Amino acid sequence: MFIHNLKIAWRNLMKYKFQTIISVVALAVGIVTLTVTHVALEYFGEPPISGEDYYHRIYNLSLGYAENEVADSLAAIGSSIIYYKSLVREDIDALLADGGMACVERIVADNYATYGGQVSVFLSDSVEKTLDIGWTPIDVDYLNLYAIPSVITGEKIPVLAEGDAVISDYKARAIFGDSNPVGKKIIVGIEGEFVTFIIRDVFEVSNIEQGVRCDLLLAEKNYRLSDKFQIYGNHFTVLLREGCTAQQLKEEASHRLQPLGTYARVELLEDRNDDSMRILLFVRVIIYLISSLVIVAALVGFLKMQLQLFRMRRREVSLRVVHGSSQARLYALFFTEVLITLVFAFVLSLLLWHWVTGFLQNHLAFVLEEMSLVVDGVDNMLFVIMAAVAAISAIAVFLSVRSMRNMSRGAAASMARDSNHAFRNTMLALQLVIGMIFLGGTLTLSQFIGGMKRVFNVPENEDFYEQCIYVCQDWIDDELFEQYLQHDAENIKWYCSYGLYTVTFDEIQNNPSVKERMRHGYLNVTTLCDTAFLDFWNIPVRWQLPPEQRGECILLSDSLYKIFDEEGVTRKASLNVSYYGWGKQLGNGFPIGGTFPSKPYYSEKNQAIIISSSARTNRYIVQPDEGAYADVFIDLQNAIERMNPKLLELPVKNLRDEEGKSVILFDSMQQGAWLLSCICFVVCFMGIWSAVALDTRSRLKEVAVRKVNGAKRRDIALLFGRLYLWLVVVASIISTPVVILFTIFLNDFIIGSGYSFVLSSWLFVAASICITVVVVFLLVFNQIRMVMRLNPSDILAKE
Repeated sequence: MFIHNLKIAWRNLMKYKFQTIISVVALAVGIVTLTVTHVALEYFGEPPISGEDYYHRIYNLSLGYAENEVADSLAAIGSSIIYYKSLVREDIDALLADGGMACVERIVADNYATYGGQVSVFLSDSVEKTLDIGWTPIDVDYLNLYAIPSVITGEKIPVLAEGDAVISDYKARAIFGDSNPVGKKIIVGIEGEFVTFIIRDVFEVSNIEQGVRCDLLLAEKNYRLSDKFQIYGNHFTVLLREGCTAQQLKEEASHRLQPLGTYARVELLEDRNDDSMRILLFVRVIIYLISSLVIVAALVGFLKMQLQLFRMRRREVSLRVVHGSSQARLYALFFTEVLITLVFAFVLSLLLWHWVTGFLQNHLAFVLEEMSLVVDGVDNMLFVIMAAVAAISAIAVFLSVRSMRNMSRGAAASMARDSNHAFRNTMLALQLVIGMIFLGGTLTLSQFIGGMKRVFNVPENEDFYEQCIYVCQDWIDDELFEQYLQHDAENIKWYCSYGLYTVTFDEIQNNPSVKERMRHGYLNVTTLCDTAFLDFWNIPVRWQLPPEQRGECILLSDSLYKIFDEEGVTRKASLNVSYYGWGKQLGNGFPIGGTFPSKPYYSEKNQAIIISSSARTNRYIVQPDEGAYADVFIDLQNAIERMNPKLLELPVKNLRDEEGKSVILFDSMQQGAWLLSCICFVVCFMGIWSAVALDTRSRLKEVAVRKVNGAKRRDIALLFGRLYLWLVVVASIISTPVVILFTIFLNDFIIGSGYSFVLSSWLFVAASICITVVVVFLLVFNQIRMVMRLNPSDILAKE
């Protein structure tokens, strides 16, 4: 019986090959889309601390300036009082003096600083490797207070000892592979001193809160009081003693801080997290709904087509019932056909999932690394979604079979045309709604991404930069690498060096108004020894200095220059610059040499370029001869490996991939949105085409009679087209608010980020409606034209 059902199912699927292929592809894309969404959103969840019995006693203790110290400077720019300030040693000493505050059971300082640089790791007792990794110093009690679970044991990581380190799951796999990293040594360079730490546990980055997003956390019992680290946090996490209140905490902290001109602000962590979780829950629901639309559209189209084809086989059902077929046997017959389609869709979804995984790892590795997001090992999610799709399909087929069998009281009765198309029409309307939402949303997203590309100053000649190479030589001897480029390297047309550093200006640090407008007191700048870098990137500089004075100066982006000019900084003769966090002076008396719009691949906001003969450089751009890119890339890797055989990751990358990370992410978003939109539209219009084709085929006799009685093409068009016109109207009314809300959401993001472009919603709503109307008209008109070409006498003779 199974072989019989299989043969009949395969024969019917092959009878409608195109519809079957569309259903398989659409279902597979829908399953993969929902899986990718689930994997991405799993990264964001409730904090592990929310499960602790002391959660209701956890508070954030923020430090603020006294009002009279900043009121005058802030009044000029109409700002509110600065509530937050960075922790300083005097504040910390005051809060921890005399055994700490009486109402506090435990207290840890939250550090926002992420350090980086060369770190040595010991894969074994004899194998040492070096790599660049971000690390953050934490209090020994930090992870335990926040209830961060161990990846190895699943239990909360205990209080660490001084000299312990914990590493992220993602980075541990990248460094140590499948071997256990616990007990391995890591040596970190801190201000010229090399400190050894021992890895004690592995954690998931997604579970770390309060701004700590780092792959390596180093525990120091007294790091807050030592000279090794600078603290860039602005609050403590406090566990109150049982019976104590927030008011007691605020009063005691303020009393200790008052002599320092600092005051305390107390906020319950549970309230703060609840607000965040409400927003997160809303965002998760919206994203799940949007991603689910793809599989809903695919499933609706598939089931609608299958059930309509099943109903066209009422004659077959009646004959089988007459010959004694039970409901179970009929159900097995029809569900076998559905099951074959689902199996093909699942196999294709597996292939697509592994293709998506490879694409992410090859093209968006920087996103995965920064989020420590793992996209492998989630095939089980595909099984769960596929099982849900199969269950829904099984229920739909069961209801359809039961309905047809109940109608089959006789062959003649069963062959009467079923005029109830409420389910089919509802499904068609739903598909149109989904298709129009995706089309309007994709058009909106495309304009948004186009605006972001302008903001990030994407160069027109990206192909040229894709043929250049980026090298970071922090781990290589400068003179040795420079000698290689000058004398030993082959097929190199041109190269230049530059630096990427964080610096502070004395004029910013001493000016609260500027710091408030910039939201911080430092800048990420590019340091150059000459102007070759500017020419390479075609950066249009509006020079304020003559050529002979451009060797030692600072260039400011237009947005930064505007802030400086309004605050009077540009009227100073020079600026004093220091490397942020290192305490090293870059130089004094740098004049402002000119302005520029933006660096390529960087946001237009607050940038600076420092030109100085003594500037520190740690990056290289290498331009190979034409056609020699691959050879030069390999030669650079081999040369660097010879210079430093301990390197775990070779710092040679494609220039465009390294500099254009945001652009690559935008391009991937746009391509993914268009892919999903096309799939939804194909599924939607395939459903309409199928419905029109089957409808006209089942009503050929009616059409023939009408033609014999003088009906014209317009009359037949209205007969079939009136329904689809109403469906388009209903879908437009439902989808328009959704597209407008999506546009408003993007505009809020644009305004909040300070970017200078706005999206128009009505344009895309009108475009999606017009495109839908045109396509539906062409589909209906094409089917009607085919029907009108038939000879009525031939149709009536067959009937």
